[in-house]
Amino acid sequence: MPDNLRISAPATAVEDVNRPDGAERSPLVHPAQPSKVTRPDGDGKGRDLDSFLLEEDSVFGRFIARLKETPTLDRTLGKVVTAALAEAPAAEGGEAAQAAAPLRDFAGQIALKQEDMLESLMFQQENATVFSGGLFGMLKELSARSGDPQLDLRIADFLKAFEGYFSAESTTKSIAQGLQKMQGEIPANYAKELKQLADKITVSPAGANAGKNLEVLKKEIVPYLGRYVAKTNDYGKVREGISMLMHDISGLEAGTKKNLAAKYGDLSSYCRYNLKLTDGAMRLLDSFFAEAVKKNLNEAGDKFSDSLIKLISLGVKDGAEGVDKSVFRDMCTSLLLDNSVYMPFVHMYLPVDFQGKSMFAQLWVEKNKADEKTPAAAEKRTRLFLTFDIEELGYFEAEVRLLGKHAELSLNCPEKLRKYKGEITPEISGILDRNGLTPDGVKLEFGRRPEVGEKIIEMVNERKRIVNVSV
Repeated sequence: MPDNLRISAPATAVEDVNRPDGAERSPLVHPAQPSKVTRPDGDGKGRDLDSFLLEEDSVFGRFIARLKETPTLDRTLGKVVTAALAEAPAAEGGEAAQAAAPLRDFAGQIALKQEDMLESLMFQQENATVFSGGLFGMLKELSARSGDPQLDLRIADFLKAFEGYFSAESTTKSIAQGLQKMQGEIPANYAKELKQLADKITVSPAGANAGKNLEVLKKEIVPYLGRYVAKTNDYGKVREGISMLMHDISGLEAGTKKNLAAKYGDLSSYCRYNLKLTDGAMRLLDSFFAEAVKKNLNEAGDKFSDSLIKLISLGVKDGAEGVDKSVFRDMCTSLLLDNSVYMPFVHMYLPVDFQGKSMFAQLWVEKNKADEKTPAAAEKRTRLFLTFDIEELGYFEAEVRLLGKHAELSLNCPEKLRKYKGEITPEISGILDRNGLTPDGVKLEFGRRPEVGEKIIEMVNERKRIVNVSV
């Protein structure tokens, strides 16, 4: 607020209103800083419009700030792994063992065989987004090839319905938890009646009871909360809960089985009659859709990933023996940042107790760039980063550049391994060759300062004007 506004008693006469204010005034406009002004001739050190729009208070600016201040996943997850391994031999039975069960379960999943490691990494890559597989690859190809905005609108509606249908269980759980929280924020007499209504909500996989739940929510719970707010004029936390409830209801409504079928039917008809797809292409699209539905309904998941998610969710809520609760919060933040539209990598992680030695590995695979419209173009050039810390050996990090089937690799090893340089280089070339890649060069360094974290942030900054929803 300008500091030249006075607070005074109300004017008592008309002449008081017209009387000039004799108080000393500060300038209405602060002096411009020449260093921040772009001169007409283009000279000077002014900031362009893009930089102005991406200041610290922007969404991207806050994302970068959080990315820099959040402890890296290897630090936080490493603490959990240490605690899990310490809890593994705990005796079964009793309250202490029950409290440590998630940690011991996680410790059991860490002891992976070589083939299990690959399976876990493949699962993480394939499930980095719910929109993975042949169906969404084909839709992406059709969108890029046709350039039709009407097709893109139908694809967007279908994606919303698809995601909503297979997220119905978690959405319903969120609704139930929100209603339970509201019961503690309103007077007891209202809370009792709200609980009776909330008990009618049933959680089931793949939206089996979505229709029934929606009817209870829209015809009973929402009107009841509306009457409560009208009577009590409650502007407290319950208002935030109601806003979140309406958001979840919208997602649940979009994700009914009926809506999913309708949106796919609309998309399919448009492809057949407007894009003039052949009968063979339409059969392929239908088979991809059936395959995607079956996969999501029967997805067994990865035991390692499942145990980690369970451990984190319990740890954030209740804490875990030997691990500070803030560690779990930082871990959740790291995983959420990984899924931001600003993150240009798919991040995979693998803490392993392998042959009696602890190893923590992370892999960042570059996502398709916005100008790579087709899968064929995306395969031309890819960059990935790999870091792993092996007990008794130390920290390694690698940068791999892939161009088709050709690979260039740069590996930074602990200084103590310098004497094995002649053995490491051919071994790495053999690993690339066994995986169907042609090694175009293997560069070894020893004891260099870690750089992967800085390169990740640098590449995020390079793409600050681009969002990637990984569809």
